[in-house]
Amino acid sequence: MSKFYLVFVMAANRSPVTSATSEDYPSAPAQLQSMDIPRKRRYVQAHPDMEATVTAVNDGMSIRMAAERYQIPHTTLANKVNGKHGKKAGRPSTFTMEEEEDITEILVRCSKIGVPLGKRTLIKIVKAIAIAKGMNWAKFTDRWHRNFLRRNRGVSVRVLSALSFKKSREWTAQRCEEWISLLQKLSDDGFLDPNGIWNLDESGFRLAELYDKVYAERGVKEAVGYLKSSECDRENISLLAMGNAAGKMLRPLILYKGKMHLESHFRETHDACYVGTNSSGVMDTEVLTEFLEKEFLSSITCPKNVLIFDGHSSHLSCIAFLLACMEHEKEIQVVVLPSGQTAFLQPLDKEVFGGVKQKWHMYLRDSRVDTSIDVSGPMKEGFRKTGMYPFDAELLRGTVNPRLEVVEHNEAQSEEYFADIAKILREKIRLSEDKITSCLLEIRKIMTGESAGSVVAVQFYKNLLRSAPQKKRREKDSRLDVSNGRILTESAYISTKKAAMEKNKAKAKGLRNRKRNIQALEKSATGSEDDSPATQEYPCQSPPKRQRKTAKQVAAEIANDVPAPQSLFDSPIDDPEVSPLKTRAKRATARTKIAPAPRKKPSAPASKAKAKILLLPKTKPRASAVKSKAKNT
Repeated sequence: MSKFYLVFVMAANRSPVTSATSEDYPSAPAQLQSMDIPRKRRYVQAHPDMEATVTAVNDGMSIRMAAERYQIPHTTLANKVNGKHGKKAGRPSTFTMEEEEDITEILVRCSKIGVPLGKRTLIKIVKAIAIAKGMNWAKFTDRWHRNFLRRNRGVSVRVLSALSFKKSREWTAQRCEEWISLLQKLSDDGFLDPNGIWNLDESGFRLAELYDKVYAERGVKEAVGYLKSSECDRENISLLAMGNAAGKMLRPLILYKGKMHLESHFRETHDACYVGTNSSGVMDTEVLTEFLEKEFLSSITCPKNVLIFDGHSSHLSCIAFLLACMEHEKEIQVVVLPSGQTAFLQPLDKEVFGGVKQKWHMYLRDSRVDTSIDVSGPMKEGFRKTGMYPFDAELLRGTVNPRLEVVEHNEAQSEEYFADIAKILREKIRLSEDKITSCLLEIRKIMTGESAGSVVAVQFYKNLLRSAPQKKRREKDSRLDVSNGRILTESAYISTKKAAMEKNKAKAKGLRNRKRNIQALEKSATGSEDDSPATQEYPCQSPPKRQRKTAKQVAAEIANDVPAPQSLFDSPIDDPEVSPLKTRAKRATARTKIAPAPRKKPSAPASKAKAKILLLPKTKPRASAVKSKAKNT
């Protein structure tokens, strides 16, 4: 309390008006001057030279001398040498280091075989392990996950790249060797030149997308965002890119959906892209052939060129372009990639389109385009990673996953043996399910000679490797088979493909004619049924649709129902001398002559005002009124 009082008095004696210097302040008491605030020693987590220091002490150096030489506190080094405080500081982890190493091995093995586990799956696994060990109190939060990754540097979190299991399993070593032999043949013939090897591919781009998270008032279910462009923002466009291994890119083709070109398609393009349209917005043979003849054939400079693309139907059906390549003054070979393997073998898919789409999404989010994107560099890297240029056969062989082999019947039979063993352990020996699983795991380890993590990882995807039942498929022409990749600029392929296209066209025309004939027969049959008396017996059928009449037509019909006005003047005049019975009879006959025909009720479109004017009153009209109405009508 006295210390606080002295400090408070020193602060109160400070002049609030004039700026004081250190000389103006009164000196602190001697007892405060002699007091030094003790510094808190900074905790050092690990000394880098600790192992070398311990080795020096074990070789005969004293602890004090080693501590001075390696700048390590004497007490810390003494405790390390004597084995004091060997345990790790802090609260102990839920699992031991050996258990966490096994969990890490399972995660790594699952990732290598193509079944990577996510964070949620990991939390489920460790929770089950903790419950089995009796640690129901254990909690596995985000903090535990971060510390687990920090303790186990052999595993990390990465973005998932999803591939088709069916297509990946179809890419076998045999198919890979056939593709390597085709590229080796092209390389021997001198076609794999960086300026002469080209790749072509399409990709879809959304014109507008709202996907970002935004801020809104608490309690609002959704935040509404308005798009900035035209009505076609919900549609996609197709972008066709084309480049060679030297990094040269041709003008991209932008394909819109429509029947004609619009002015907005060419606005602010500065002739930097080739614009096309068709009815579907998907690449077809006509648009592709026109683009290749105008852009590709006029841009090649190398004497030997090769164009590589995937097996899309529009690519395989461009017969006119293939004939133009065969008749060109420079040698041009057109090669199709093995079916279903564009993720591994196509340069544009490997490197280019990923960065371009990322920039496009940034534009949709921020409404501005980063024009500094470099496509030539990723294009060269794509050819290198696919093993095309420079040609690398070993890199291509590395794209085959040997673990994705189909499990045949002998391994399926071994699974039946494991089921029998589990049945014996459960019924005869009466072991628990956990002990049965442990026994089967040890047996698998002995059979395969692998670790426990590898065996557990195989069990995750074991069912995926079952051989699927063979489907009955229609036999295809082997002359048109492109599953393993082939050269298309061959006369045999072009003639066979042309004949197949004409056959399919004639078949489609026959199907259309057949459908048209069936529709005509159904229409005539329904027309005859409507006229038959059998259909008239059903009163529940809907009546024929009535045509709506205009107001003029309704007014004309009402006007035609008005009787001629001359009949009123032709009626006899009542004579008071005549008998009242005769006069009553004459009046009755006159009324029957004057009585108008029953009027039709006007339809809804007729104007109510006109209907009120044209309807006759029930009483006998005056002569002047009748004359005026007759003149108007």
